[in-house]
Amino acid sequence: MKIEAVKFVHQNEAGQRDTCKLNIESGADVKTLKNEGPVVYVIRREDLSVFRNYEGAVFDCGEQRNRTELSRHMMGHSMVAIKLGHYKGVKTLKKAAVDLLKKHGEDDPSKNKTADENPEPPSKGCGVFIVGIDESLFIDLWNESCETKKYKEESKFKEGTYRWKGKPGDDRTLYGSTLNMMNAGAIPIALRNAYLGENVEVEFVRQRILQASGSKDTVLILGDTGTGKEIVARQIHKHRPNSEKYDFRAMNCAAVSPQLLESELFGHEKGAFTGAIKQKKGLWQTVGQGTLFLDEIGDLSLDHQAKILRALQEGIIRRVGGETEITVKARVVAATNRDLSSMVRSEQFRKDLFFRIDVLRISTPPLRNHLEDIPELTTAFWKQITQEEGAELPKAIITELQTYRWPGNVRELKGVLSDLYSLFRDSKSRLGIEHLRAVFRLNGQAPFSDVPGRSKEVNSMECLIHLSKIYDTIRASKFAMEPITKGGKTDPDTLFSVYVHLKYRLDELDMLCHHPERFHSPSAFDSVNVLKSKFMYFQSLLDLDIQDALRYWKESGIEALDHSMNHLKKTTEELREIA
Repeated sequence: MKIEAVKFVHQNEAGQRDTCKLNIESGADVKTLKNEGPVVYVIRREDLSVFRNYEGAVFDCGEQRNRTELSRHMMGHSMVAIKLGHYKGVKTLKKAAVDLLKKHGEDDPSKNKTADENPEPPSKGCGVFIVGIDESLFIDLWNESCETKKYKEESKFKEGTYRWKGKPGDDRTLYGSTLNMMNAGAIPIALRNAYLGENVEVEFVRQRILQASGSKDTVLILGDTGTGKEIVARQIHKHRPNSEKYDFRAMNCAAVSPQLLESELFGHEKGAFTGAIKQKKGLWQTVGQGTLFLDEIGDLSLDHQAKILRALQEGIIRRVGGETEITVKARVVAATNRDLSSMVRSEQFRKDLFFRIDVLRISTPPLRNHLEDIPELTTAFWKQITQEEGAELPKAIITELQTYRWPGNVRELKGVLSDLYSLFRDSKSRLGIEHLRAVFRLNGQAPFSDVPGRSKEVNSMECLIHLSKIYDTIRASKFAMEPITKGGKTDPDTLFSVYVHLKYRLDELDMLCHHPERFHSPSAFDSVNVLKSKFMYFQSLLDLDIQDALRYWKESGIEALDHSMNHLKKTTEELREIA
């Protein structure tokens, strides 16, 4: 179990503190803490129960001992001391923690110092204190510890105390090396809880949120559906200075009809159109100096794009049916799951608007890029869904969840867990893998690839269903390409449509190819994978030269398509005879 803590160590008169997580799974984990002494960990009072489970490794001091008694008792002690603390505020708590460390140092018999010498850090291997405090006070302490600049001024921290520290090897990745060059700061607990995950890409997004919140520039959030783009937008607003004084308004550009979108955004005058019985202010005006979130901005028509561009450039709008120009000062955050760069090339999206909104860019990673975060995400969602503190899913279920590609990303994960609870809430005390698989099958999915310890045997009916889905996906991919491969159309609208539809089909095919045990034969699996690679290469050529793409498909793609579909037909017929 990971326990959030604020760690105090003996450094100088003010001490030194940092936020961290204690990974406590056994008594051995507790005992390893003693090698870090002297140190004080401040945690939530309810988390003390975790340590109380390991009586041989901890000494429960209750709440009676003062710092002098506690320090003397723990001198050279092999156990970790836990204590329930009551403090009036963060200032009192910090002083108590630092005094405890200083007192322990003064009482350390292993030290040899004169009266003129400055206090030195006590010897290693003694005095580890864990203090539990109330939730509200802990949050205040955590947030203050995360405010790098303020804390440096108060505690005279060494430069670089808050450098981002990832997992071994993260510094060799693009995001990891960038974070290190940024000298990335610690994340406020509210932001970490809102945008969960420990992956380096997730950490990079959080750092970008903090950067964007301190700026007034327009932000563009890119990412697949279900990756938390609106959460990012709301956190940018929440962490701006004095955010409580400003409003946050959101509009989904794809969900509002083109006829009403301008009225919703800019407002309208009385009598401007049928049904306009009174004047209405639009979102852009009513949000004031707050944040206006334009979701799915890639779905706007070119006409609406031009009007939004003018509002961004000039800072003025005009209501539908009105003549008066109205000054607006909202900070705009836009988001889309579309490839705006390709849309600009195909003239589906205005280039000038693209560069106007793409001032600060944040890309939200798909869940398949950080499957290691699924345990943390699952635990958090399960607690929300069940409304039970400490509710946990069996590890076997979490392991299975990590074998899926999650085309619907975090939103899909939460939906699966909601279905699992609603279907089997009466059986949640004995949930197993079979319950999770039932949820996926009811949703028409067969998501799991082979995992260690599970039989590779798949019945014929499962293979038939899987191969049928693959065949339909390949046929749909072929149909999506026909306007240019057979119809010869090469206009921008057609090219863009083919590109988008083929992308969706390839995502489906990619997901299906992650379950080789359901192909019945290795040759069927190989033929589909070869075809998938040719589809992907054809799609990449569309961005460069349409004639090269058509030539490649004629020379290499058609044969692979016919071979794959014939192989699937033959395999399906064999399975029907078995079934």
